Amino acid sequence: MKVSAFLSTVAVTLASIGSANAATPLCAITCFTAVMNHEAAKTCTEANMFLCMCKIKALTLAYRDCACSSCLLPQSKLDAIATGKDICNQYNAPVDWLPDTCPSA
Repeated sequence: MKVSAFLSTVAVTLASIGSANAATPLCAITCFTAVMNHEAAKTCTEANMFLCMCKIKALTLAYRDCACSSCLLPQSKLDAIATGKDICNQYNAPVDWLPDTCPSA
């Protein structure tokens, strides 16, 4: 999938999630891009990168870790994690095992 097409898909997906979760932070897009460039994403055979993120634990954790390090405000970190989990739910690939918070330092 080309980067521009992926980013367009991210924007559309985040907009659709945004109506349910009005607090989707911009850093979530940065983290989805980071997941797309992660080494584990190169071998994913799922239909789209969202499914890759949801079904490959290394990518799910990479997204969460990115949100925890890239989002500046504590609430934006939580909102970015919630956005990722919402997208996985939307694609019928829930990541219920992932905590809703950043790991303790």
